[in-house]
Amino acid sequence: MKTKTLRIPLATALTLFLILSISFDFEAQSSRQEKEPVEPQTYTEAAGGAAIEMVRVPAGKFTMGSPPGEADRNADEGPQHPVSMSSFYMAKHEVTQAEWRAIALLPRVKSDLNPDPSNFKGDNLPVERISWEEAIEFCERLSKATGKKYRLPTEAEWEYACRAGTTGSFAGNLDEMAWYGNNSGNLRLDADKIWKTDRSNYVKRILENGCRPHPIGQKKPNGFGLYDMHGNVWEWCLDWFSKDYYSRIASSNPTGPDTGSDRVFRGGGWGESVRNCRSALRSGDKPSYRSPDLGFRLVRALPQSPSIDRITLTQPFERGSSARASAAGPFAFSRVSLNLPRFPLRLCAIGRSDRLSFAPAAPRRKDEARRNWPAKPFSGSRSCEAIAP
Repeated sequence: MKTKTLRIPLATALTLFLILSISFDFEAQSSRQEKEPVEPQTYTEAAGGAAIEMVRVPAGKFTMGSPPGEADRNADEGPQHPVSMSSFYMAKHEVTQAEWRAIALLPRVKSDLNPDPSNFKGDNLPVERISWEEAIEFCERLSKATGKKYRLPTEAEWEYACRAGTTGSFAGNLDEMAWYGNNSGNLRLDADKIWKTDRSNYVKRILENGCRPHPIGQKKPNGFGLYDMHGNVWEWCLDWFSKDYYSRIASSNPTGPDTGSDRVFRGGGWGESVRNCRSALRSGDKPSYRSPDLGFRLVRALPQSPSIDRITLTQPFERGSSARASAAGPFAFSRVSLNLPRFPLRLCAIGRSDRLSFAPAAPRRKDEARRNWPAKPFSGSRSCEAIAP
């Protein structure tokens, strides 16, 4: 009677042999992961006499840009597109003049900083008349002093943080959340009406009414606990500005175009009309541009920690088949002793929920709802493309 030879695909045989042959350092690895510090929801960064309050913005998804029907919408706010964001820290307030002065007196990294650049004076007023280049120098000095990487927010981080889960033109009632052209002066104005009916005298009328920036934190915060995301001063972002960028933007943690001539700023300022304080409103100018209604706030990315559902393989192993197994067919090969560097291996197969998160546009199957079952066939090239950072 003939015996049937079980033929196993090479990739499957290697995986099974590897898992069965290697000693796992799981318990020690799990212990190390349990001891990793948990990132706080808020903290205060102290450097050079400054005390900058940081708030953790949770990871999530949002729709970036404005819908075609939004009032006063500009063409560069579309098309709307879904974006996934990792968690990050953002400063609770715009950088103040006191904070600017403290960091400006720290050792120079690449360029000099004027300790007192603002047009409107006050320690708790947002610093203004700051160029993008000067904001970058501030971030680098603070980073060097603290050992943490501070920077400007990307445009996507800024809008995600500004919206704080909302989908309308503003993250709440604008008068309750923002200092802008209508309410930042001596008398209440209708800045939009002035812009539409007396545009040539707009700036004059705004200044004659005493419109100006106000101390940070006097208005209501948004849903993430961030103040003055609308109004007070415009805020520089890290990205280059491009009017058609939204037609080719990445869907996860986008960082802006590779090149450009202008840098982005967002949020509107103390002299702006309602239309220019919208969550989706985009603007920009040369990196050297300064204005008495333009400042910035800080961001710090969260450190990346290893996933808790992975283990580390550490021991040497033998790859191949014994001489006794030569009847296994064309997939048999000689035994070779190998030493591998440490690397993480997931504790379980890629599940359907994982596959959907990597490739949400992939065709769905009737049983796809069983999200913890192993994934249906998923080609190696697509798997690598989905998992690669």
